[in-house]
Amino acid sequence: MSSSLKQNRAHLMVPKKVSNKKLVSRVLIGIAVLFMMLPQMAASQQDVAAYFKQNCASCHWIGGGRLVGPDLQNASARAERDWQIRFILNPKGMLDAQDAYALKLKDEAGGALMTNVPGITREWAEALIDFIDAVMDFRQ
Repeated sequence: MSSSLKQNRAHLMVPKKVSNKKLVSRVLIGIAVLFMMLPQMAASQQDVAAYFKQNCASCHWIGGGRLVGPDLQNASARAERDWQIRFILNPKGMLDAQDAYALKLKDEAGGALMTNVPGITREWAEALIDFIDAVMDFRQ
């Protein structure tokens, strides 16, 4: 093997030789881990639905019309994902920054302000957006 190939192999940390037995063992471990995680992944969708119901549904519907806040049907078509995440994480900050779309939403809500959701993280905000999009995909 040429020295440049050896350097490449060392840089990529590719093992020189993996026995079939070790390879099969690693694959089986990976599959086992995946199967152990599947119930948690399915449960997480239920968790997001419960989170939406507890923290969002009193002001927002998905496809049912306006409540206090806007109907979230087609929300992803009205605002970019990054904007939605920033607004979910800090609605007051977006209003304080005079964000035009945030101000429009406030006006449409008769001046009502979206409160900060306790314990919200970027991951939860992304999961909520995914949930809303999934509900819309299911209805279509």
